[in-house]
Amino acid sequence: MDEAEFYDRVESSAEFDEGESLAITHATLEVLSERIGEGQARDMAERLPRPIAESLTHHHGDPATLSREEFVARIAGGVDADLDERDERVRAVLGTLAEAVGEEFEDLMDQLPNEFEELFSTADREVGS
Repeated sequence: MDEAEFYDRVESSAEFDEGESLAITHATLEVLSERIGEGQARDMAERLPRPIAESLTHHHGDPATLSREEFVARIAGGVDADLDERDERVRAVLGTLAEAVGEEFEDLMDQLPNEFEELFSTADREVGS
């Protein structure tokens, strides 16, 4: 999947414009990179277009312990949307990420606590298809 297709899929999943899809994609992946191990981030980044991969691999160090609420709140710092919209947009990015990285996404889900499941509900369907 190339960069334009990634953003297009995020955009169509949550029905927002191109600028918003860019912002939510990078915000989501940057915060996700803080929550997962470097090895997992690198494994997924290898399957992504470079600008998107860079957001996923920007964090170096041990994974942070973020609750689901903290995860979404950090993403929201760069995105103008209410709570339901943020969740929908994060799901759009994660669903597209799941499609782009295939089985690596299942390894990602294994690194996160169960409270993240709701954010991955769309992504689970993408991996299973």
